[in-house]
Amino acid sequence: DSLRPHRVAGARFRLGQQIAEQLADTVHGPALLTDFGERFLRASPALDPGADATTAAAELDRAYATATAKTEALETLYDKLPDNAARPAVAAALADLGDNLDDSVERYAKVQHELERIGRTLKQDGLDLDAIAALLVLNNDEAAVEDFVDAYDKNRANRLPADESVEYALAGLTSLRKIKAIRAKAERLGLPVGLTAALLRARGEGVAVYEELAFSLVDHGITGDSRRTIAAILAISLEPAQAERRWLEARRALSDLGLQGSYADVAAAFGASDPRGPREFAIAYAAQRQALARSRIKDADRFAPELAHEGTSRQQDSWTGRTIP
Repeated sequence: DSLRPHRVAGARFRLGQQIAEQLADTVHGPALLTDFGERFLRASPALDPGADATTAAAELDRAYATATAKTEALETLYDKLPDNAARPAVAAALADLGDNLDDSVERYAKVQHELERIGRTLKQDGLDLDAIAALLVLNNDEAAVEDFVDAYDKNRANRLPADESVEYALAGLTSLRKIKAIRAKAERLGLPVGLTAALLRARGEGVAVYEELAFSLVDHGITGDSRRTIAAILAISLEPAQAERRWLEARRALSDLGLQGSYADVAAAFGASDPRGPREFAIAYAAQRQALARSRIKDADRFAPELAHEGTSRQQDSWTGRTIP
């Protein structure tokens, strides 16, 4: 009643525009979609074309329920962890560790406490013990904190920079001769030391496979850091004969959902090693992004590839059923 007529008309026009933008064409005419309807419409290119609508809807519903549960776990862990710069990444890492969140936090807290107790040099160097604790837990190195600290101290005694000393210690490297050889390879490949060490451990021809993949990715328009990251992930996680083919399939499935660009290209590298296949990974990834977009954690959707991926959750390799070493 207190508004002037032209303001009322303007508000009605804006509301009409908003509704029009949310309409979708159907066989029955324009329809205003529900929240689920919008997800179904976006995911439809990746849904099984041979399935009826009820089966397809149930598949999508399961994917979104899983994604929502992982997002809730991420937020719960976020509240349990100390408030620092590493908290979002640590929460995302622990969210995939197991179903018992309290147990995950307890395992992490034990490693963190041990680092605080014996990591005098780490603290003097101003390193982020929270992030290091998360890496040790994810690497199954919970029982090797003392070994890590000893390796770090030896590397620092050899006058290596603090950040490099952490990488070498995580990779179990203390020999200056081996470190020099790894660093030379890492610089030549344009990769971090940790990824280079993982490549060399993965298989005898790991570096050759990486270089072949990095070269092939240029043909698909992948350049810069993304190309190196994708090639390294594929070389570590898949057999050479499968790597590029599975990445292309996962990339195509994500593209069908309108997910393109460097983020989607890197996500496809995770999807390539997902045992469910590219179509199922694409649905899981899209659902995870949607669920994380509603999270109260800032920029949480950057963790979508790791949370959506099922190849290595709970420290198990789902291809072999074995614990990841």
